[in-house]
Amino acid sequence: MFERGREALAPVSTSLKIREATQRDAQAFGRIASDAFDLGEASVPWLARLVGRPGWHIHMSFEADEPAGTGAMFVEDKLAYFTFGATAPAYRGRGAQSVLLHARVGAALDRPWLPSARYLYRGRRAR
Repeated sequence: MFERGREALAPVSTSLKIREATQRDAQAFGRIASDAFDLGEASVPWLARLVGRPGWHIHMSFEADEPAGTGAMFVEDKLAYFTFGATAPAYRGRGAQSVLLHARVGAALDRPWLPSARYLYRGRRAR
């Protein structure tokens, strides 16, 4: 686990557009995360149901309207947990994860009751 203070974030540059996922994006989120972590077909609908659930904030990157990458944040009490950072193979190496991490840190810092942003890395890397 590591912790970051509340200071401003340095800008991150990419041609990909970032926004919080809507129900319209749920299946794409599930597919990208499932494929990247080799979770199997059965996990796609389970992951898709995280979009819009209490505490869950799903961010996605897009090239035009095409989903490129995912990053999830779960907020509870005074902890923001980041997970499911994944990028579709065609979009790797274009800064998707840097800008998705930036978006999630910014979203966590927008919550004044979070004393800082804390991150937990469990050691599983996407393929």
